[in-house]
Amino acid sequence: MNHHDPLTGLPNRTALNNRLNCELKMQHTAQHKFAVLFIDLDNFKRINDNYGHQMGDQVLKITANKLRNSVKKSDMIARLAGDEFIAIINPAAGHDDVLQTCERILSVLQQPIIIEKYRLTVSASLGCYYAHPNKQQTIDEILSQADIAMYKAKIAGKGCIIECNSF
Repeated sequence: MNHHDPLTGLPNRTALNNRLNCELKMQHTAQHKFAVLFIDLDNFKRINDNYGHQMGDQVLKITANKLRNSVKKSDMIARLAGDEFIAIINPAAGHDDVLQTCERILSVLQQPIIIEKYRLTVSASLGCYYAHPNKQQTIDEILSQADIAMYKAKIAGKGCIIECNSF
């Protein structure tokens, strides 16, 4: 079974679920902490509507590379669907490390994308959920909490980070 998104080359939902299963197993045996970031591009539909789906696909590929380069090699970026991405962050220094990663992602995504004669800007709303070793949670619960935080970021004005809780 293929574990990568054909457009972006990022891990797909199957690979994401496999990684989250591993994180949860480590969490229960070693008091392991990790954060899940739900990243949704703001106003991406506008790019598809104004420039076409081929341009939108190019933007998604470039965005995937930006995301991949914004996290540590030990972290994971996956494409969930459409313009939604998930990051699994294993914080070396706790909360501050995760928050710095979130801010770096938002900053990198806001840098203009140049495709042919077009200069496009993309921003993202980011929901951050911290998985705690003392909570019994499922993958769906973790992703749902990160998704709720992301929607709160959209409501707060887009292009920002909302944390659901912290370590």
